[in-house]
Amino acid sequence: MSTAVELAVHVRSHCWHGTDVERLASIAARSTLDAVGDPGIVYQISVLACDDDEIAELNRSHRNRPEATDILSWPHAESGCPNRTLVGEPKIRKRFLGDLAIAWTYCRLDANRTGRHLDDHVKRLVVHGVLHLLGHDHDDSNSAEKMKEVETKILDSMGIDHQYTSQPGERARIFNWKGQ
Repeated sequence: MSTAVELAVHVRSHCWHGTDVERLASIAARSTLDAVGDPGIVYQISVLACDDDEIAELNRSHRNRPEATDILSWPHAESGCPNRTLVGEPKIRKRFLGDLAIAWTYCRLDANRTGRHLDDHVKRLVVHGVLHLLGHDHDDSNSAEKMKEVETKILDSMGIDHQYTSQPGERARIFNWKGQ
């Protein structure tokens, strides 16, 4: 049984036109939640497809890092909002996981640098972001190893390369995995 996911995708940069962000985000979010979610919950996620300037501003205002990055996540669980049970449908619960923002140029450059198709790289970033929304992180070696293991399993199930190098012996900057 596939996990239910409701996405609200907002494309705010013309750079994304021609890329089906909604389809790619849906595939990635559903694959992630099929692997680690609760099938009794309808998950809701908001995705912003923006440019590098906007993500740099978001990164500055929310993380005090005035630079572009590939993806940002804001888990809703931090607000303490409980799951909602829909009136009239007592067995259906909805949970707003949070918001993701993904930057076009940064994403495209990472895809080119690692030799991945852009669609696969977008899906890879959304998997990473959804895991953050679910509470995974890579702030220390132990949590980084656990998150990487879960992410690798999901990417394998999607047929997406999960290697973190662009050339033999060269580490590509995809995610700041601690302990590596």
